[in-house]
Amino acid sequence: MNNVIQIGQVVQPSVLSNVERTVKNLKDWLSASSASFSAIAGEEVSRLDVVKAHLYLAFVFVIGVVVSQMGGAV
Repeated sequence: MNNVIQIGQVVQPSVLSNVERTVKNLKDWLSASSASFSAIAGEEVSRLDVVKAHLYLAFVFVIGVVVSQMGGAV
């Protein structure tokens, strides 16, 4: 009987486990407290709140640019 032992064989994680790990890390990061914005606001602010606020401001800015390009007439 021939038994073969392979030393140093590396098992690659599946793509699904990589995605699951990435999603978990992203959720953990987003739920963490943002120290600088918490200090500014004087209360606990999560990174998700900061991202939402920046997306909102970017949206308002884009709408402002579009309206100004249209001549600003309402």
